[in-house]
Amino acid sequence: FKNLDGYGDWRGRISYTPNKVFNFQIGLDHNFIGEGCRSMFLSDYGRPYPFGMIKSRFWRLEYDVIYQFFKEQSGSDWKRKNAATHYISFNAAKWLNIGVFETVVFQPKDTLLNRGFEVEYLNPVIFYRPQEYALGSSDNVLLGLSMTAKWRKHTFYSQFILDEFSLTEWRANSGWWANKYGGQVGVKGRLEKNKHYWFYRLEFNAVRPYTYAHLTSGQNYGNQGSTLSHPYGGNFMELLAEFKFNYEKWH
Repeated sequence: FKNLDGYGDWRGRISYTPNKVFNFQIGLDHNFIGEGCRSMFLSDYGRPYPFGMIKSRFWRLEYDVIYQFFKEQSGSDWKRKNAATHYISFNAAKWLNIGVFETVVFQPKDTLLNRGFEVEYLNPVIFYRPQEYALGSSDNVLLGLSMTAKWRKHTFYSQFILDEFSLTEWRANSGWWANKYGGQVGVKGRLEKNKHYWFYRLEFNAVRPYTYAHLTSGQNYGNQGSTLSHPYGGNFMELLAEFKFNYEKWH
């Protein structure tokens, strides 16, 4: 029994919807943001994590706030780290949706301070980057933008993630390692005729080297050694195709 290993994958969540505007959730699970098979923002890859979520819907807006609790292995010990995430989705038209994503990863304890879950990041209506700068911290902030357009039964979607960026280095075409960003473009659709059903998807993803990474595992965009976004992490280009066909009981 000395060499017997075990693995548990426990997941679950509790959801409460008091009215038409708000929904509150707590759980140990994944969360996914996007229309694609992959996500540049937050995907269901890797190991589940404890979280609390506030979802609100009003007018043409949907606003999600997620408080996440991660950990990374350091030698024989585990070190905690936390994150706070905002995602706002705006239906600009019946066929067009625009989304803005931001997240900040921070350590609850460093060499100077034991701050727990930073109270400044609990505010659900602030932008993290100005707040992180005001705190004078070295917390890791990522920003993202998404667009989705629908035409008949087809959906065109895209995501762009920005970790770090220098316009001067980009203009110089220097290939500077710290210009860290990634993008996604894709199209998917469903077709139906008589008893025939088709689903297709064509998706392209590309991420620069070192995107989502950090100098320390306590501030990278990951959990327990796995990325929180695309399974490949950074430094890749991927073309993904998917096709499904149904006819009565055949698939």
